[in-house]
Amino acid sequence: MASGDIEEALVGGSRLFASSVVSSLAGFLFWFVLARIVGVGIVGDTSAVISAAGVSATLISAGLNFAVIREVAARGSDGFVVGLLVGCIVGLVAGLIAIPLTSLLGLDRLSFEAGVLAFFSVLGVTASSGLIGFSRFGQFFIVSSVGALIKLVVGIALGLLGYLILAPILGMLAFPVTATILSLVFLRKYFDLESIRSSLDVLPSFLKLTYSNYANVLSNRLLTMLGVYLFAFLVREPVSTGSLYISLMVFLATMAIPGSILNALLPIATRKGSEPYLEAFRVGLGLTVPVLVLEGGFAGLVLWLIHPDLVYASDILRVLLISAPPLVLVQTVVTRFNQFLMTGRIALLGLVRLCVLLGLLPLLVSWYGLMGAGLAFLLANVAGAFVALFFMPGYLRGFLVMWGVTVLGVFAPLLTPWLSPIVSGTVYTLVAVGLLHVFKAFRFGELVSSVRLVFSSIRL
Repeated sequence: MASGDIEEALVGGSRLFASSVVSSLAGFLFWFVLARIVGVGIVGDTSAVISAAGVSATLISAGLNFAVIREVAARGSDGFVVGLLVGCIVGLVAGLIAIPLTSLLGLDRLSFEAGVLAFFSVLGVTASSGLIGFSRFGQFFIVSSVGALIKLVVGIALGLLGYLILAPILGMLAFPVTATILSLVFLRKYFDLESIRSSLDVLPSFLKLTYSNYANVLSNRLLTMLGVYLFAFLVREPVSTGSLYISLMVFLATMAIPGSILNALLPIATRKGSEPYLEAFRVGLGLTVPVLVLEGGFAGLVLWLIHPDLVYASDILRVLLISAPPLVLVQTVVTRFNQFLMTGRIALLGLVRLCVLLGLLPLLVSWYGLMGAGLAFLLANVAGAFVALFFMPGYLRGFLVMWGVTVLGVFAPLLTPWLSPIVSGTVYTLVAVGLLHVFKAFRFGELVSSVRLVFSSIRL
C-alpha cells in the first residue's frame, strides 16, 4: 500500500513542483521587465506594499493551507466549504491589517490596494489548496500556471500603458484573483447550500487544526521572510542582506522537491487511511541529497551567475544546504501529525523552531554577521529535528545517513579547491549517490526509477 501511495505522491508532487517552477520563472520575468519599464524606485515602493500585504496575510492565515488540504481529503465538500468561509473571514482581517502596515511605510495612497491584495492572497491559497485536498494536481498546475501568466501580462501591459506604480501591484493581484476564480470553477460542484449547513459542524476542529499549525508555518516564513528583515535591521548592509535573501531563494527552490511530494501525500494518505511517511521521507530526501551536494559544489558559480558581488556568500549557501535534511524530517513528521490530528505535537514542533530562531538570530548575527544568520537557520531546524525524532525515533538511522552524506558532500569541495566547480560538483554528487546506495539509505535503482516516474508524470 505504501509503495503505491508513494508512486501516486511522486506523480502528484511532480505537478506541484512543476507549478512552482513555472511560477518562479514568471516571477523572475515579471520583476526583470517591470524594473526596466517603471524604474527601480517604483519597484522599491511597490515591493514594500506587497511585503505589507504578505506579512499581514501570513500573520493571520499561517496554517490555513494545511487545514484545508487535510480536511478536504477527509471530509470532502464540508471541508472545502468551511475552508472557504474561514478563508474569507481571515482574508478580510488580513486586508484590514495591511492598510495600517502600508500607511506606516508612508504609502497611504496604496493602502487600499495592499488590503485587497492581502485578502485575495489568503483566499487564493485557500481555494487552490482545495484542489490539492481533492488530489487534483493537474488542475492545480493549470491554476498556478495560468495565474502566473496573467500576472505577467497584466503587470507588463499596465506598465507599458504608463500606470507605473499600479502596474506591479495590480499584476501581483491578478495571480490570486485568477487562482481563486479558476479553483472555484474546477470545484464548483462541491459548493452548495447543504454543504454550507453541514460545514458549520466542522468549524471548531478546522480552526483547531489551522492554528495548531500556526507556529510551524510561521517559523517557516520567519526563517525566510522575517529572518531577512531582522538581519537587515541588525546589520544595515544592503549587499549582505541581498546575499542572505538570494541564498535563501536558491535553498527554497531545492526544498520544493520534498515539499511537493509531502503536499501531495497528505491528501492521498488521509483519504486512504495509510501511513507511508517514513518511505516518503526516504524517497523525498533521497531525491534531494544529490541536488544539495551538486549545489554545494557549484555554490560559488551559482551566486556568481546571479551577481559577481554575491560570490563571497557561497559559504552561507552551503550552511543553508546542510539544514535541508533536518527541515525535511520536520516537514515529514508534521505532515503525519496533520493526518492524525495530533495538534499538540504540531504546535510544540513549531514553537521550538520559532523560539530557537528568534533567540539565536540577533546573538549569532552580532557575532558572525551573515554566517550567523545561516547558523541560526540551521540550528532552528536541527532543534525541530530533535523534537521530531523524540516522537518518531524510527527515522533516526535514515536521517543520520542522509544528513551525514549531505554535510560531507556539500563541504568536500572546500578540501579540493584546485578542482573546478564543475568537476568537484559532479564528482562529489556521484560519490553521494554511491554512499546512499552503500548504506542502503536510497538505492541507485530506486533513484533511477523515481526520476523516471517524475519526468514521465509531468504532463496533464
